[in-house]
Amino acid sequence: MRSKVPLVVVASTLLLFAACSPTATSTPPATPPVETATPPVETATPAGFGTPGATETPSATASPTEVAGGCTDGATGTQTVTIKDFAFDPPDLGVGVGTTVSWANADATGHTATADDGSFDCRPLAGGASMSFTFTTPGTYAYHCAIHPTMRAKVTVT
Repeated sequence: MRSKVPLVVVASTLLLFAACSPTATSTPPATPPVETATPPVETATPAGFGTPGATETPSATASPTEVAGGCTDGATGTQTVTIKDFAFDPPDLGVGVGTTVSWANADATGHTATADDGSFDCRPLAGGASMSFTFTTPGTYAYHCAIHPTMRAKVTVT
């Protein structure tokens, strides 16, 4: 009696080749990418953050715009806190209700003015940039630089 092993081996080999051939795959053809109607949005990275050498360039015609954290970009307040040499000056500021305070960064590196209680958060300011916040409620607002936590100050609103 003849062995059926060679017949089984040949049949298995043929099935294996058929299953692995390029025409045996069930991958659907690639569909072309769909274009969206939304244009890409460009964002600026302040100097000292992300891209080396990137800067924020204020526009002479730009109007103040509110940004996340309740601060206003490009506005000038009636009281100014200067950020210089990794410190807020003055470190203790007293103002009346309704006063707008501006933080102006005179350092080359970025800083924030972030309230300890979360009531305001002026995003990282590049060197030469400024942001403002209007205090509408009496109280003492301790704040810090979120990038350099040893930088601390406060605004007392009466």
